[in-house]
Amino acid sequence: MDVSGWTIDQRMRFPDWCFGNRQLIGCQVHCILADKYYFAISDVALPDPVCIWALHYWVLTAGNMEGAFRIGLRATVPTNEAEMDTATEIFPYLGAAWAGPNKVRHAFRYTTPIMLPVRQGMVTGGLKLVAALYSTFADVRGDLVLEVSGLPTQMAGWLAHHKV
Repeated sequence: MDVSGWTIDQRMRFPDWCFGNRQLIGCQVHCILADKYYFAISDVALPDPVCIWALHYWVLTAGNMEGAFRIGLRATVPTNEAEMDTATEIFPYLGAAWAGPNKVRHAFRYTTPIMLPVRQGMVTGGLKLVAALYSTFADVRGDLVLEVSGLPTQMAGWLAHHKV
């Protein structure tokens, strides 16, 4: 049965095994100098529409540091904070209470990988993942990866009609 005309919310109600293969889309940011934002963009656009399964990020540093990741969707790499502010929000609730919209504050020592399970559907408009990293240290690398898949477009009739 064709479910491609269904809303994203309706298709997100299907079990996990109904979604396609998961892919990793990410970018790496390198902070050369301290106390400054650096920006990066993914090589490929996110599928449209997309299911975001998880957000993975980690920071590689030689010691204690504080900083913030900012994430969003754009067609081009931002060159300053004002352009980053125009990025489409991926997780509107992320950091809203304590770091600001689309920000992940971090205080790391050496390498600490973080994985946040999400399972969120959204329309991306074919935009790419953009990231900004701010660090109190110089020579810090940050990696940001989204685990994504497309949404189901075909479904067995018995499953599609089962109270979805």
